[in-house]
Amino acid sequence: MGTPLAVGNGRYLGRIVPPLGVGRGKAARLREYLSGAGKGIDLAASFLYTDSFTDAPVLELVGHPVAVYPDARLAALATERGWPVIGWITKER
Repeated sequence: MGTPLAVGNGRYLGRIVPPLGVGRGKAARLREYLSGAGKGIDLAASFLYTDSFTDAPVLELVGHPVAVYPDARLAALATERGWPVIGWITKER
């Protein structure tokens, strides 16, 4: 679910088609997908693996959020919410 690039006359225009696929924008894109082609995907049964706190809005949508070698903010959130954590960063990236 990447951020699409704007295209005109068969050429890339050097800009994105909002919203940006990060944070709340990524969650909005996921909801949009689920209302169309992804209809029938069960978010409660879905897993999401990420290493970045910026994905917190999408992690909150799925039934099985998992932090993988998370940044410090995501590690704190995962610990607070009781989400599984795979690996730990030993120093800040």
